[in-house]
Amino acid sequence: MDHVVARYGEIGIKSKSVRKRMVALLEKRIRQKLDRQEIEYEFLDKIQGRIVIKTPHSADVSKRIAEVPGVVSTSPTILTGIDMESIRIASDRMEIIGDFGVRVNRSIAHEKTSGEIEKDIGERIQNRTKASVNLRDPNTWVEIDIREKYSFIFSERNRGSGGFPVGSEGALAALISGGIDSPVASYEVMTRGCDITPIYFYNRPIASEDHIARFEEVLRILTKFHPAKRWHYYIVDMEEVNTQLLEIERGRMILHRMVMFRIAEEIAVKNGLNGIVTGEAIGQKSSQTPENIAVTSSEVRLPILRPLLTRRKEDIVEAAKKIGTFELANMKSACSAFAPSNPATAMKMGEIELLKERVNFEELVEAAKKNIEKVTLKV
Repeated sequence: MDHVVARYGEIGIKSKSVRKRMVALLEKRIRQKLDRQEIEYEFLDKIQGRIVIKTPHSADVSKRIAEVPGVVSTSPTILTGIDMESIRIASDRMEIIGDFGVRVNRSIAHEKTSGEIEKDIGERIQNRTKASVNLRDPNTWVEIDIREKYSFIFSERNRGSGGFPVGSEGALAALISGGIDSPVASYEVMTRGCDITPIYFYNRPIASEDHIARFEEVLRILTKFHPAKRWHYYIVDMEEVNTQLLEIERGRMILHRMVMFRIAEEIAVKNGLNGIVTGEAIGQKSSQTPENIAVTSSEVRLPILRPLLTRRKEDIVEAAKKIGTFELANMKSACSAFAPSNPATAMKMGEIELLKERVNFEELVEAAKKNIEKVTLKV
């Protein structure tokens, strides 16, 4: 097979002008992905929810571009005409392993019905290979997708994330710790078209340099979803803040979160970003109860996006495994070491105001602001 077909979904239901812009950006992102990998290819066409790529490395290209946000699925494919004779001849090139079935999808009127095409090609393959037909769960599904200009014949689908190409829906500051949740949250907003500027809060004196190394490895994994970008991140040294907050037991995590959001907003505004994304999920930590989420968000004007808010932990873990960040999350985090033995799960604003006075909260924010560094990620 010397072609790949990449399919998109939600993009196709946008208005004509938006769809045209998004498809052009998706094609650009695919090109950037393949150029970065120095893979030989050429674009052939864009037709009816499909982008067609010609390449001698179809299996590899299909897997790589399935990682591009906006792509629903990809297949190494045989490209042929829409007439029956072309489809018959092309089907002779299909490798059949075990039993097989034939499925036809048509977007146009045709000389034969889908059922007639399935029967015709099925009999031809059976005569050629002597393989058994299984229409329930075969080892090989031979799929025939008949479009306006071409037919695609294939037996493999690589699933993508779907959504929109990165950069089509603005940019966000992403709070990434290197644990399980925040990388998944960042990936989720990237699949919705948002670019991200990562922020890492270096929780000294509890965290070590190993934690920074883990965070950077997480970012290197995320770069495969936007490989052409020159990645930067911000690191915020929290030693002075944490030294003060360790003197407090109840409410420590809430104040810590509030400082983080204030700093994230400062960075976001400076860089013209549209909001802040976090990996918070309801009830997962003491600072993530509905009451405490309301308190920690109260001083921030930019929207705080929480794509994992109602997700179950096991689902987040599966997502982390899928994108490749789960193994990096095994290192014990500073967050768990920083948490008090008896954390507050429902702080009131009055209580928080008293704590803020006690620790000179604005001075803590200013101290954190003085310890922000912009770093270029070495990929």
